[in-house]
Amino acid sequence: MGYNLRVNLAFRALIEKVQGAVIMTSDIEVRFSQAVAEARALRRAPDNIARLRLYGLYKQATQGDCHGVRPGIENPEGRFKYDAWKALTGTPPERAKADYIAFVEDLKLAYLS
Repeated sequence: MGYNLRVNLAFRALIEKVQGAVIMTSDIEVRFSQAVAEARALRRAPDNIARLRLYGLYKQATQGDCHGVRPGIENPEGRFKYDAWKALTGTPPERAKADYIAFVEDLKLAYLS
């Protein structure tokens, strides 16, 4: 096999791999958007621990690692939210989206019925 043919085949394989990754990425984006809508449509509101988990996963998925200063003692809700997000530092956004989707599926079983 000639050099040009090997380069062409390698390039074609790389293009197919990138296209597959783009399709997979767009698929998780669609599933993530659906999960966000489903979480809002639950018949009963999840408990506070579940809501904080949703919040942290959502922020990690959409904004990446936690940034900013932790809210002060006079803002306990803000502190809880900050801590929920900060606990996920280092989690890749795609992983956070997949975890969010799975968590919403669990919540649907518990709260949708």
